[in-house]
Amino acid sequence: FFVKVSNHWFTENGKYYVEDCPRSLGLPCPACEHNFKHSKEYSEEEKKRFAKTNYLANIYVVKDKENPEREGKVFVFKYGVKIQKKIMNMIDPNLDEEPDAKPYNIFDFVKGKNFKLKTKTVSGFPNYDESEFALEPSSLGDAEKIAQVDKAIYALNELAPSVEKFKKYEELKLKFLSVIGAGEEVAPPVTNTRSP
Repeated sequence: FFVKVSNHWFTENGKYYVEDCPRSLGLPCPACEHNFKHSKEYSEEEKKRFAKTNYLANIYVVKDKENPEREGKVFVFKYGVKIQKKIMNMIDPNLDEEPDAKPYNIFDFVKGKNFKLKTKTVSGFPNYDESEFALEPSSLGDAEKIAQVDKAIYALNELAPSVEKFKKYEELKLKFLSVIGAGEEVAPPVTNTRSP
């Protein structure tokens, strides 16, 4: 129902470092390694080097006062950890905190629950703490409407991280060090130039 993506996205010295984080698949990441080694001495600006985790999910827009043209359409929605916790609390509730809670499939086309996205600005950043699921289930509509929505959803597995999508470790390290202006050396990638 959703895909987890982690990436590094920051600017330093007039250069950009925008790369998916290989650690999302358990692979070594030169940016994360450097951050772990030097994080205690980082300034607030340098803390932007840390990977950010987001999630992608298909959404069907029921109502959007500011953008009514989106209503009745399917989109891939990118969201953060706070919203993901709200989703997981519905799908797999913490029974230690709520002993009477029962798992609920909020993504069900017939018995799913609408999510009310409420945004406010806190310290200059969007905050979604007040967002919540509707108490009552809400069907997408009749069988024809459900089939129409089902055809419109995106294949999230195509957006998921995969080994093939990541650059080589050495390439990522050279780029990262170049952006942050560090003087560390890294061996260039080994290329086999012999003819078969």
